[in-house]
Amino acid sequence: MNWKPKKRYPIAGALICVAGFTALANPNATEPEPIADVLCLRKMALDLTYRGPTDAEVADLESGTLSLEQLADSYMATPEFEQVVFDWYRSQFPPTELSKEIDGLDVEEPSRIAQHIVLEDMDYRLLLTADFTIDAAGAEVPATNGPTAGIISTKHYMSAFSGSYRRNWAGHFLKEWTPIVLQAVTLPDDDDTDLSPDSLMTNPNCSGCHASEIYGIDYLAPFALCYDDDGNYQSDCAEAEAKFLTKDGAGIPALGAIVADSNEFMATSVNFFFKKLFGRSMAIEEQDFYLDRVAEFRDSGYKAKTLVKSIVTSKQYCAR
Repeated sequence: MNWKPKKRYPIAGALICVAGFTALANPNATEPEPIADVLCLRKMALDLTYRGPTDAEVADLESGTLSLEQLADSYMATPEFEQVVFDWYRSQFPPTELSKEIDGLDVEEPSRIAQHIVLEDMDYRLLLTADFTIDAAGAEVPATNGPTAGIISTKHYMSAFSGSYRRNWAGHFLKEWTPIVLQAVTLPDDDDTDLSPDSLMTNPNCSGCHASEIYGIDYLAPFALCYDDDGNYQSDCAEAEAKFLTKDGAGIPALGAIVADSNEFMATSVNFFFKKLFGRSMAIEEQDFYLDRVAEFRDSGYKAKTLVKSIVTSKQYCAR
């Protein structure tokens, strides 16, 4: 399987050379029309709890007893919000045809880890760097599947995509954690191109996607070569040197640390919550909104609840 760039429209924080967020520019974009606070409250309650606001919550808002910010905090402290967060990540990390074939695979482990990090208001970068997992009972316990790197070292994540030389896995990793999207290319059966990494990285028709020091598939894939197709870490495997976003490293923990500290991770994190709460990707015209959310997110110490609250109390959210 070969790879080629897939055109995307970039926004601040995205990597312009290949891809960005998928929203198109709207030449007729206008300022959003504000809606009444009580309507914004209804929208917020449905998004964060799957239910509308109670009569008491509406009365508190209308009387000035509670603000939208305070009500957002109260919603994020409910069991309903816990379920909402789990559902967000369950849809983000679903079983694949490959992982469905593995008996006893814990397909909900990545979702539980992400839910825990959000609900406990931990540094969101732990998604890629945590040295713990969350068991089926919801308890934080040491991870046991080899080197630890949050979600990306779980058996489910490492078995979801495989393919030759781990390229398929690498392509999906790019799409998952950065705004970079490459398109897989399947060569005809009678094509005799040498598909080994050394060959494609020096082939001028392929090197653009395979040998880039920023996003190259055959630089990125070696981070995962010590995992078998069932997502198990092979302890006798010698980690290969790899490169991503121009940074060198070896093994999944190194990859997690590289990505967690990148602008690309920031971009996909902000857009993840934006999509969950707006139902669409961010548009180019919303660059200022994006930059404001980035600043608040970073200043908070990468707390997801702060980011969610910032979004649902913004003038853009409370508008039509």
